[in-house]
Amino acid sequence: VQTCALPIFTVASPGRQLSRTHAAIEVDQDARIIVTDLNAPNGVELLTTPPRWLTPGEPTVVPIGAKLMLGDVECVVTLA
Repeated sequence: VQTCALPIFTVASPGRQLSRTHAAIEVDQDARIIVTDLNAPNGVELLTTPPRWLTPGEPTVVPIGAKLMLGDVECVVTLA
Protein backbone atom coordinates (compact mmCIF):
# COMPACT_ATOMS: atom_id res chain seq x y z
CA VAL A 1 0.00 0.00 0.00
CA GLN A 2 1.48 3.31 -1.06
CA THR A 3 0.81 6.24 1.23
CA CYS A 4 1.39 9.97 1.11
CA ALA A 5 2.84 11.49 4.28
CA LEU A 6 1.26 14.74 5.36
CA PRO A 7 3.38 17.67 6.51
CA ILE A 8 4.49 17.81 10.12
CA PHE A 9 2.48 20.31 12.13
CA THR A 10 2.38 21.67 15.67
CA VAL A 11 -0.68 21.34 17.88
CA ALA A 12 -1.27 23.12 21.19
CA SER A 13 -1.85 20.68 24.07
CA PRO A 14 -3.55 22.46 27.01
CA GLY A 15 -2.62 19.76 29.52
CA ARG A 16 0.71 18.94 27.84
CA GLN A 17 -0.42 15.37 27.12
CA LEU A 18 0.49 15.38 23.42
CA SER A 19 3.89 13.91 22.52
CA ARG A 20 6.26 15.56 20.03
CA THR A 21 5.79 12.57 17.73
CA HIS A 22 2.39 11.31 18.90
CA ALA A 23 0.93 9.88 15.68
CA ALA A 24 1.49 9.57 11.95
CA ILE A 25 -1.43 10.51 9.70
CA GLU A 26 -1.18 9.50 6.05
CA VAL A 27 -3.44 9.19 3.00
CA ASP A 28 -3.13 6.13 0.76
CA GLN A 29 -3.70 5.91 -3.01
CA ASP A 30 -7.38 5.12 -2.40
CA ALA A 31 -7.83 8.36 -0.35
CA ARG A 32 -8.16 6.36 2.89
CA ILE A 33 -6.79 8.00 6.01
CA ILE A 34 -4.26 5.87 7.89
CA VAL A 35 -3.39 6.76 11.50
CA THR A 36 -0.54 5.15 13.42
CA ASP A 37 0.04 5.65 17.14
CA LEU A 38 3.80 6.22 17.41
CA ASN A 39 3.98 4.64 20.88
CA ALA A 40 2.74 7.82 22.53
CA PRO A 41 2.44 7.55 26.35
CA ASN A 42 -1.17 8.86 26.23
CA GLY A 43 -2.09 6.92 23.11
CA VAL A 44 -4.54 7.61 20.31
CA GLU A 45 -8.22 6.96 20.90
CA LEU A 46 -10.74 6.64 18.08
CA LEU A 47 -13.92 8.22 19.47
CA THR A 48 -16.43 5.70 18.10
CA THR A 49 -19.21 3.89 19.96
CA PRO A 50 -17.66 2.26 21.88
CA PRO A 51 -14.35 4.21 21.86
CA ARG A 52 -11.31 2.26 20.69
CA TRP A 53 -7.62 2.74 21.45
CA LEU A 54 -5.31 2.31 18.46
CA THR A 55 -2.63 -0.35 18.82
CA PRO A 56 0.78 1.37 18.97
CA GLY A 57 2.77 0.88 15.77
CA GLU A 58 -0.20 -0.59 13.87
CA PRO A 59 -1.47 1.50 10.93
CA THR A 60 -5.26 1.85 11.21
CA VAL A 61 -7.71 3.04 8.56
CA VAL A 62 -10.05 5.64 10.06
CA PRO A 63 -13.18 6.94 8.34
CA ILE A 64 -13.39 10.51 7.10
CA GLY A 65 -15.17 12.57 9.74
CA ALA A 66 -13.95 10.36 12.59
CA LYS A 67 -12.91 12.01 15.85
CA LEU A 68 -9.56 11.17 17.40
CA MET A 69 -8.24 11.96 20.85
CA LEU A 70 -4.50 12.60 20.79
CA GLY A 71 -3.51 13.02 24.42
CA ASP A 72 -5.78 15.89 25.51
CA VAL A 73 -6.48 17.17 21.99
CA GLU A 74 -9.62 16.16 20.09
CA CYS A 75 -9.43 16.40 16.30
CA VAL A 76 -11.65 15.51 13.35
CA VAL A 77 -10.24 13.61 10.37
CA THR A 78 -11.09 15.24 7.04
CA LEU A 79 -9.69 15.52 3.53
CA ALA A 80 -9.36 18.93 1.90
